[in-house]
Amino acid sequence: MKNIKALAAGLLMFPATCLLAQDKFEINGGLPKSAKEQMVVLSYKNSEGKDAKDTAMVKNGKFKLSGTTAYANKAYISMLPIKRDTTKRNSNGDYQLFYLEKGKYVIKGADSIAKAKITGTTAQSEFLDYTEKMGD
Repeated sequence: MKNIKALAAGLLMFPATCLLAQDKFEINGGLPKSAKEQMVVLSYKNSEGKDAKDTAMVKNGKFKLSGTTAYANKAYISMLPIKRDTTKRNSNGDYQLFYLEKGKYVIKGADSIAKAKITGTTAQSEFLDYTEKMGD
């Protein structure tokens, strides 16, 4: 009887723990002067805590990404040409570090991810304040 009660309690708790581990995020980007034929790549920790990557095409300077993450974590977003120019091997790269957690994000800039502003959640706001104070 004790085993049945323990099993029932565990089964009742399982859906709640699954829901807690899946924080949905949405990223909307606008880079109206970006070059044609670009894609963005998001590198982050997924809802299982494992490394994940997601991509989206930049169309008319806009893109959208969405998914789930388990907790606030450092993420990288970069923009790459769809057709890579192999003659340019020493590129500084067009990427930016930010904090990804549950919520909606907006990326606004002119033509690059590196110079864009990423806003949307408390963790990201605090990260922006910190980097501003540190002079990064």
